[in-house]
Amino acid sequence: MAGAGFSRNITVLPSMCGGDSMLGIPSALDVFQDTATLHADSLDIGPDAMNRINSFWIITKTRMHIYRLPGMMEELKSHTWIQPCERVSCERDYSITSGDEILMYGKSIWAVVSHETGRLVHLEGMYPDVNAENTDPSPDERPFARIGKNFDGCDVIGEYKVRSIDIDLGGHMNNVNYIRAALGCFTSEEITEM
Repeated sequence: MAGAGFSRNITVLPSMCGGDSMLGIPSALDVFQDTATLHADSLDIGPDAMNRINSFWIITKTRMHIYRLPGMMEELKSHTWIQPCERVSCERDYSITSGDEILMYGKSIWAVVSHETGRLVHLEGMYPDVNAENTDPSPDERPFARIGKNFDGCDVIGEYKVRSIDIDLGGHMNNVNYIRAALGCFTSEEITEM
């Protein structure tokens, strides 16, 4: 996974860690999103380009596999690469590595939404030719998990009121803030156990 795409060096700073001094899951997802934004910007499909067409990127699905949580002040590399797109969505892969060791691998599905209509925008002509980028293959081809619509019989573990600081430029709660809200329903000990 060291070939195509976009890479940047990161340091696991205290603000990115939980009580165990390890990189927190929400912070890892922030690193993935930030690296994707920098990559998109380098391809002229980043925030400025989206503003020109009155649109914005959204993440519709994400999954992450953790092999090892990095510790505070660990020096890492965040890498992302894109896969061929469909009409209104594209896949993006991510990894966080320490030297040759893969610590985390993630995959997400992205789409572009029009500010004007609130509808998905077709990516034809907007999305780069990933073959020209010599994109790395995805190491994980499993389908994304589906969350059912029926929660009968499920226990409520907590409630969360969406706050103004949770809202992103699309006017909705940022995806990573859902993870923060869910994890906030557990004690530090329970999170460590999980």
